[in-house]
Amino acid sequence: MHHRLLALALVTGIHPVLASEDPSLLTNITLDQERIHVTIPAEDDGSYFVLYRGDDLLSISNAVDVGLPPNIDLSSPRDPASRQAYFRVAKIPLSESQDLDGDGISDADELRHPGILDPLESRDADLDFDSDGKTNKEELHGLFGATDPGDATFASITFKTADDFTISASLGIPQTVQDAASQSKPAVIFIHQGGSNRHEWEAVAKQAFREGWVTLAYDIRGHGDSSSSWTNAWYDDPDNAPEDLKAALAYLKNLTEVDPERLAVVGASVGGNLACVASAQYGIKTAVAISHKTSAVFNLAGADSLAFRSIFHLSSQGDQGGQRAQWAAELHQQTAEPSQLEITPGSGHGVAIFNTDPTVPDRILQWLRETL
Repeated sequence: MHHRLLALALVTGIHPVLASEDPSLLTNITLDQERIHVTIPAEDDGSYFVLYRGDDLLSISNAVDVGLPPNIDLSSPRDPASRQAYFRVAKIPLSESQDLDGDGISDADELRHPGILDPLESRDADLDFDSDGKTNKEELHGLFGATDPGDATFASITFKTADDFTISASLGIPQTVQDAASQSKPAVIFIHQGGSNRHEWEAVAKQAFREGWVTLAYDIRGHGDSSSSWTNAWYDDPDNAPEDLKAALAYLKNLTEVDPERLAVVGASVGGNLACVASAQYGIKTAVAISHKTSAVFNLAGADSLAFRSIFHLSSQGDQGGQRAQWAAELHQQTAEPSQLEITPGSGHGVAIFNTDPTVPDRILQWLRETL
């Protein structure tokens, strides 16, 4: 097996000392309060990199981090009790992949499923991340070929609002190693636009699920499988649609798998208006609002002034003759940092924007990674 090796010594609290047969492989070694970072510039040539740590130069054998190119940032926790630690980096062809954690799944397969599998965590092999009745290992080593261990299986659930409406929803709870340690996960609520239903968000919710986040997409009252009949009042009345969102948030906060301090709301049109209301009034951590309307946001909040924060505002350029883009810009100006505004080409409304630019969901997910 061919490995390209790089050895280095780092002394805690002192500038790093590097000893290597190829110093050009490292561009940066940095220390912060908690970790030691090794940054490696590398093209994708079918290899991966492993950072090993040891207490002396002859025993650098403990794998502490693994990465795929490009832009590799390998790191290891700093040990205040240790005066010095030694590190080396191995470059390993994916075709000669190891199984560093000994769980029966190759490093290559684990690296291809980030958020689901970890090359240094053996317990994830026997979990069923997507709740389809097969373990992650069984999915990758199936008799009839590999299947996707991260293809979400959403449960159909209902919950009641304070004003006694029954709301139908799709719930996804990824099974991760965190569960064994009783650590809760972030959660994302998806809200559809008027005249639609929760399934318009299914593709994006599946991507969010792969991040290891709990997902909940619900039908607004009068839509989909939720109770009552459709009425325009749902779009502006603070005593109607906001009650559905309050109930959804309460439902998630009661789940042991959910971290109540890390909740996000993503919505389109009336869903975007509700996402803004949640940012200002319901204590969520971050939001994404698409094709929203300034006056409707304040009407749904039942307030003349609102303190927004952490919202990604999105609109197409020509939606409603350009008015939606203007409203998105207005609300962006009123949002405390972090705040982001994107005006996309075309005139699509709500999730129809994705038809013009299929990369928009990727930027939504990136926003959530950074702010959730």
